[in-house]
Amino acid sequence: MAIKDTLDKPKRNKLLEVLSQDYKAENIFLAFIAIIAMAFSIMILSGTLNVKDNYPLLGAYPKVFAIILLVISTLGLLVVLWPFYQPSLGEVRKITWAKPRELYEDLFRVFVFMIFFVFILLFFDIICRSIYNKVYS
Repeated sequence: MAIKDTLDKPKRNKLLEVLSQDYKAENIFLAFIAIIAMAFSIMILSGTLNVKDNYPLLGAYPKVFAIILLVISTLGLLVVLWPFYQPSLGEVRKITWAKPRELYEDLFRVFVFMIFFVFILLFFDIICRSIYNKVYS
């Protein structure tokens, strides 16, 4: 009976099991390190941070190192942020999106409101500017 129970259970990947657990302190530390690594890689790519040519391993190809560091730090940040965004993906699937006709009607209303608001601000600007010119001239 014990052999049958172990055969029926699906085997779980240990790496996915570790990554799916929520370690708050470690996640915060990884996010902090990933952001710092991203900043360093962006500074190397932009030329703000220079790596000396005689520096071992990095001096010969600093741009390649910066790109690899940027990719690794981005993946690290995604690993940290994934548990935060994972529950919201199911909710996004439940959304009923607007039909094209409703979308165009709403866009038209927004643009009409924006144009109306621009004219109101323009009107107040003209009035305030004329008052300012009368007072200070």
